[in-house]
Amino acid sequence: MTDSVVKMTKDEKAEFDRLKETYGSVLLALDSMSIAHYPELTGRLVYNNTTEKDNEAVLEFARAWIDPSLIRIIPKEKYYNVKVPGTKDMYYYKDDDELSCDILDDDLYPGQRFTKEELVHYNFDLPLFEKEEIK
Repeated sequence: MTDSVVKMTKDEKAEFDRLKETYGSVLLALDSMSIAHYPELTGRLVYNNTTEKDNEAVLEFARAWIDPSLIRIIPKEKYYNVKVPGTKDMYYYKDDDELSCDILDDDLYPGQRFTKEELVHYNFDLPLFEKEEIK
């Protein structure tokens, strides 16, 4: 945790504000979160592909809860699906930073989404790989 600023998208901040207005404690807010009612924050706090990253996200959320002035609004990051070359409907996904492939899940499990930074990390930025931006 090198930066004291907590970055949130506009949608995450709106959900955060709703939680803050409704619940008096961070524990109650975290306990009440569900993908149905708080999809942006739930995705941010729970579906990071490793427990360590989930824990870091929850800690950052708690820091923002204690001091909302730390929050800075950032643009929403673009995500991509990456097709396995030579296949019709197989896509890569990450699970604990390991790559696997399977048929694309309509529910878009967050492990199937890759950021631009991850595209470079996994060498998916090479022309060999077909990338589809997720809308």
